[in-house]
Amino acid sequence: MKTAGFGLNDSALAFTYIKTPNLTAYEVVYATKKLEFPKTYNVQPLYKQLQELAYNNCLRINGLS
Repeated sequence: MKTAGFGLNDSALAFTYIKTPNLTAYEVVYATKKLEFPKTYNVQPLYKQLQELAYNNCLRINGLS
């Protein structure tokens, strides 16, 4: 997560995720996606919600939930 500063910078969220649909795949393929938001948009609530979703998915995939 990159929040807007005092200059002209916008806020941004960068995601790196696994593209391999099969959990037992021999090769893991990663992809990255970057979303940019206007300086006035507060990305922190969205970031927190996505972070919780990723954590819960990790627990589910690994049988820990």
